[in-house]
Amino acid sequence: MKRKRVAVLFMALYTITIATAIPLLHNGDSSEFHRLRPDQGALIPSASIDVNDICDSIFSSVDESNIQTIVKTLSESYPNRLWYNLDKKPTDALVGAWNYIEGRMNAATNGKVEFSHWTDEKTLVGRLDGSTDNMAPIVIAGTIASRYSPGANGYGASAAAVVETARILSQYNLTNPVIFVLTNTITGSYGSGSAGNSGFRGVLNQLLEDDQIPAAIFWYSYLLYRMPDLTDKEHITMVSTYNSSYYNTQDFIADLGLRASVFSGRKWLRKSVGATGDWLRTGSYDGADKGIPSYVIEQLNPYPTPSNEYDVWNHQDYDYEQAAEAVGVVASLAWLMGNVGRGSTLAFGGGISLPDGYTKNRTMPLSGLTTLTVDIQWTGNTTVKGWIMSPDGEVLTTSQSSSNSLTLSILVSERGLYTFFTENLGENVAVISYTFQQSQDFDGDTLDDLTEHSFNSDAISPDTDADALPDADEYALGTDPRNVDSDGDGAEDGLEVQIGCDPLAIDSDGDTLLDGYELDHGLDPTLRDTDHDGLDDNTELDLGLDPLNPDSDGDGLIDSLEIEHGTAPDDPDTDNDGLTDLFEVLNGLNPLVNDSDGDGLDDKFEVDNGLLPFSNDTDSDFIPDAMDWNPRVHWIYDVPTIGLAITLVVVGVWLARKRRAYLAMGIDEESGV
Repeated sequence: MKRKRVAVLFMALYTITIATAIPLLHNGDSSEFHRLRPDQGALIPSASIDVNDICDSIFSSVDESNIQTIVKTLSESYPNRLWYNLDKKPTDALVGAWNYIEGRMNAATNGKVEFSHWTDEKTLVGRLDGSTDNMAPIVIAGTIASRYSPGANGYGASAAAVVETARILSQYNLTNPVIFVLTNTITGSYGSGSAGNSGFRGVLNQLLEDDQIPAAIFWYSYLLYRMPDLTDKEHITMVSTYNSSYYNTQDFIADLGLRASVFSGRKWLRKSVGATGDWLRTGSYDGADKGIPSYVIEQLNPYPTPSNEYDVWNHQDYDYEQAAEAVGVVASLAWLMGNVGRGSTLAFGGGISLPDGYTKNRTMPLSGLTTLTVDIQWTGNTTVKGWIMSPDGEVLTTSQSSSNSLTLSILVSERGLYTFFTENLGENVAVISYTFQQSQDFDGDTLDDLTEHSFNSDAISPDTDADALPDADEYALGTDPRNVDSDGDGAEDGLEVQIGCDPLAIDSDGDTLLDGYELDHGLDPTLRDTDHDGLDDNTELDLGLDPLNPDSDGDGLIDSLEIEHGTAPDDPDTDNDGLTDLFEVLNGLNPLVNDSDGDGLDDKFEVDNGLLPFSNDTDSDFIPDAMDWNPRVHWIYDVPTIGLAITLVVVGVWLARKRRAYLAMGIDEESGV
């Protein structure tokens, strides 16, 4: 059956409460994890991953010279990279830029990512495969074409950031694929006539059609500062439009990006919510419109626009550190999203120098409704107090120690930004190191990442198989999160649940017809008798009847009554006597013979002539209708007429005989002598 995709798209931020625990489907790797019974406790990870180490490695590997070289080449060698939307025609400069950037991408990733052109807008699309099949892709996008100028800032830096991110990620083994996209400036304000980016929109629609619903979309926009004009050069922003009252996947990913910038980068990233302007001209607008967590990473104003005279490559005037910071943030987030499904807990750490009498805090973006553990260690002969505060300011736990270590632990009951505090109660400086770890819930489907690993579902997609049944529901119901049709009956799990079928039973209503067959043929798989005519659907099909029509032959007699009376439910006049079966049944006739009363007259003839077709003597005069001169009138009504006629005949005969006698006697008739 055709996938039901529209309903699947809202699940990107889906949250549902799991009612029951059920046996899980294993992914075959029993060496690391196993599903425990409720009385055995929680899932235990095989290991934890030090996120700080990975992010440090990613940020340190960003090569600004790669970004600079690509921007310089696109700006100087391929200026005026224009795309004409009406006739879908690129300039020669744009074609040259395509060839150049395709070569750079191939070389940067050692052939792991190759660009090809998608849709009529010739959007460049490349794919870095993940290690696990059928996982939600992470999309990293930007633009390559310019409008009126060399396009160093808005387009050259955007394309360079995409290629550099691909180079870094190609060195890691991610579970989920990463799709890299470069569009040709087909934006809402230029060429498409609407918000968003029509070049990217075609790619996104194709991904959705193929049930590759992105887990997130990251879009690189303007990323170069012209140094002499700026005082706030250090800021870039991560823009989104979500502004909900609860902490959702969009917020969680953005906060992880901020954390990566603070602890591994240059601390230049900011968050912006509800932005317009440039946001409206990017593909992230299209992604957010479909419920996909989507972001634009760009510098803050002021900056040279694509039509600005300064939008040319100039190494001395431009600063590439902002572009490098953006690449570090996005690559770190993509790495995180591509590793949370491995069954390991993500551990975050840091350090604090805490003078005596001082209190400092660190925020913790948390998404999984599981146990949070904060380990604090310090040097220095002093007492340290620690406590954890909820997103709404409630102190959840507190403890203190003078033994140079302290552990805080809570059960996280809601997603959000938690904070842990440390206070130096002694008189010596405490040099503190800390780690906190928790099994996260990246996709916000209420299944933490360890559970998703055990369940073999995708930790960054709320609906792994895109069957419109969220993974949390599949977990509760016992269906397979990687199989759109767990019971193999031809009906997708999400649709079965929606209409009240059992997604684990091939024949929910027990009528021997597969649920998928019933749906394909318009039948109700939750009812044995779809048309309520008293016959099961399979029986009607066996008899060649219409299970959607209670009266298959349209004679007014429902199919089950025809079976009861022995008539043909597919023939309105079983005995071919010209009277419908319903008429005969209602009037006490035999619908199986054309002469119900056996009087030699067809039922139709008797009806047409006012006779009783169920009686061989309509007027009850003991004369069969077939022999009766007036079968509708009893002969007794003819007696007076017959008697008068006989009398008249007798009198006439008598008079005639009398006349004859008179004549014989010679009596004159006139004189009588």
